[in-house]
Amino acid sequence: PVAWGTFGVAVKTMAKVGAPPPELAFSVMQYIVASSALGLLSSVSVPPAAKKATRAATAAAGFELGSYLFFGALLQLFGLGMTTATRGAFIVQLTTIIVPLMDAAVKRKAPSRLLLGACVLAFGGVMAFVKSVPAGLAMGTTMMGDGLIALAALLYSLHVVRLSHHAPRIPPIALARAKELTRLCLGTLVLLVGTAFVAPQRKALVLFVRSFSGAPVEAFTALAIVTWVGLVTTAFPTWGQSFGQASIDAGTATVIYTAQPLWSAVFGFALLGERLNGQSLAGAAAIFAAVALVAWDRVRNRPP
Repeated sequence: PVAWGTFGVAVKTMAKVGAPPPELAFSVMQYIVASSALGLLSSVSVPPAAKKATRAATAAAGFELGSYLFFGALLQLFGLGMTTATRGAFIVQLTTIIVPLMDAAVKRKAPSRLLLGACVLAFGGVMAFVKSVPAGLAMGTTMMGDGLIALAALLYSLHVVRLSHHAPRIPPIALARAKELTRLCLGTLVLLVGTAFVAPQRKALVLFVRSFSGAPVEAFTALAIVTWVGLVTTAFPTWGQSFGQASIDAGTATVIYTAQPLWSAVFGFALLGERLNGQSLAGAAAIFAAVALVAWDRVRNRPP
């Protein structure tokens, strides 16, 4: 959660660079860093026999899980361009509510009343967020950004639920590497299509490349941010999730992840000066209360 908490701040800081890379190029660059790091770690950590025994399963699982993460991250990246890092962090934490609901559906059992109550509370919190507009942002833009991040939360929830199925059967490093390779391939494909058919993406990419000669300090600052995102908020959490969820279920894992918006709020306040207005604070409190209810429900119903 601490590492994830820096993602929104990094993205917002990148936007302040004179000629930042466009969203699609940013995605590809962070996945190049993450894939390289995990590939190096995989080469020294996973025995050849383990790689050979799980190659087909790893590729299939990596493609499925990596797809959820890629499209979720892409939606979150575009969404953060339209809202604040702190708001985005609280909205994406709706995964804590969505995952137990998905888990209950997969196991074909009714969710508890406490979970249903938490869902109602979380919905109220999101509505409070939607109706409040941060300073300097338009209502329509903010709602669009919040909506994209909510869709990202849905995809992240699918990843958490399905990871609990795949993680016990596949070595963590191998699975993490497969996910990052999938994200890199998808990112490259989307970048090629985007630069060919979307003029703003193409123009921003040209300006970013030219900045290495015209404004090298800003260009290398952008590369430093990309490196941070690739290593700290992408590669490390990808490995950590694969390693951790090999031994704990999706619901318990989601409870552990609930500290992310708090860290995002801390970093957003300390580094970006972001503050929530009264209505947004009420929404954040409602979402956090809902998350706490789900956590308590999980602890209460945990098998002995």
